Amino acid sequence: MFNYLNIKNSEKGFTLLEALVATLIFSIIAVIITGILSQSLKIQKRASLALRIQENAMTILEAMAREIRVSDITNQNSSCTATSLTMVHPTEGTITYSLNNGALRRTVGSLVNDISSSDIEFSTLLFCIKGSNLGDNIQTRVTIISSLKNKSSTSNQIDIQTTVTSRVITN
Repeated sequence: MFNYLNIKNSEKGFTLLEALVATLIFSIIAVIITGILSQSLKIQKRASLALRIQENAMTILEAMAREIRVSDITNQNSSCTATSLTMVHPTEGTITYSLNNGALRRTVGSLVNDISSSDIEFSTLLFCIKGSNLGDNIQTRVTIISSLKNKSSTSNQIDIQTTVTSRVITN
């Protein structure tokens, strides 16, 4: 008589249940790793865009600061509502910085140039100008307040502010 209860299987291998559990665990680990990789790529792209915006802004602000330092600022607005800055540069003449449809515009005489990158958008550009009145014997200080973002994505906005003192004293 056959004893079905005491049959010993001498074949080595995995049971169906063991194979399913192993496949499930492998699938879960693969999904987690894919999610982590995807998220890290998004973070890296966002950081790269923020860095490009910041580099562009710093280059523009440094160029503006160099011109402000040696120029005579012609307008006065200490309430930080000026949307343009006009100055008389010793070699280039009258220079005006203003915002035009998200681009920073530099006007020298009749020559107009957008100096910001085409993929960067200025959402705010304000100037606080103190000490440019004649006879106040105060060095002119210009505070530039700007907000920038990338046109092609919904990345966060970067706010940058700097103050530059003109070397020209108005008497």
